Amino acid sequence: MPLVVPAVIFFVLALALLLHHGWKHHHEDPATSLAQQESCPEVCYFQRSDVCNFRTCNHETWILLLIALGAVCLLL
Repeated sequence: MPLVVPAVIFFVLALALLLHHGWKHHHEDPATSLAQQESCPEVCYFQRSDVCNFRTCNHETWILLLIALGAVCLLL
């Protein structure tokens, strides 16, 4: 039986972190914000350049990790 409750928790955490990420970058100066230059508000300024960038702690990697954990919970 899939672990539905942990999966839902992981997906909700990923969504909350994505919305937090968009809120954080929404208030930056567009002229100096790398997030606003690389992405758009429709995806909460999710930057592909930060995905699996392990030199810095970033929201994008954590969001993908939470989604992966949720998917694994559903597959078990």
